[in-house]
Amino acid sequence: MRNIFYRAIPILLMLLFLVGCSQSATQTPEVQNVREDLNPLQLQLPSSGDPIVVIETELGVIKFVLFEKLSPQGVDILKGYADSSYYSNGSFDRIEPGTAIQIDYKSTFPDDMDDADKTYYPLEKSPELKHIKGAVSLIYQVGEFVSPSLAFIVGGDVSQEEIDLMKYLGEESYSKEIIEVYQKEGGMPSLDGRFTIIGQVYEGFEVIEAINQLPVKESNDNKQHHVPLEPIPIKKMSIQIYE
Repeated sequence: MRNIFYRAIPILLMLLFLVGCSQSATQTPEVQNVREDLNPLQLQLPSSGDPIVVIETELGVIKFVLFEKLSPQGVDILKGYADSSYYSNGSFDRIEPGTAIQIDYKSTFPDDMDDADKTYYPLEKSPELKHIKGAVSLIYQVGEFVSPSLAFIVGGDVSQEEIDLMKYLGEESYSKEIIEVYQKEGGMPSLDGRFTIIGQVYEGFEVIEAINQLPVKESNDNKQHHVPLEPIPIKKMSIQIYE
């Protein structure tokens, strides 16, 4: 997502991802105060009994744990779609190289759809959840989800420019510990506090990296979006219990 996330420039410019997801966004939001200790759930394996999502692709399997207590509504939304096999036989149809892969971009509301028929959901903010590599978030429009089925998985490293900006913003926004986590794990700190994080990948990072490195082209619908030259089908996406 170099044209959207701008990994080689400061975090503020990377917020153009919000504009890419929402046609109605007209300006870059100000940086929010996101200071909060990272929840250890993002840096450890799931516990026995935790709900997980398993995505099967031709390139391998991706598994992520769901944060039911921290993002209950977002998790329920995704579980409902996964249980109904909505995602199965779908695809990763948006790739922003080195930064994120997106599931089911084509499910956004049609331009001619009546507003009364659209269902929006409020943003669930959990300050202790961060957009480190492997974070799974739902996409929204100006504080609300564009579609409950839209999700993206964060990938890629944090640039030195981003690290420098976090240090410049100081302890009120990014603690030393959080900066160190981003340096080690990678991710997209500019998105913290602006999306609903519903889960964290714990297995299949090599699959995410492989998808991120596939050749892409500009989308016909939005020149800021990139789509894979060849479809990346999702064979199956299911909800399971970690044992």
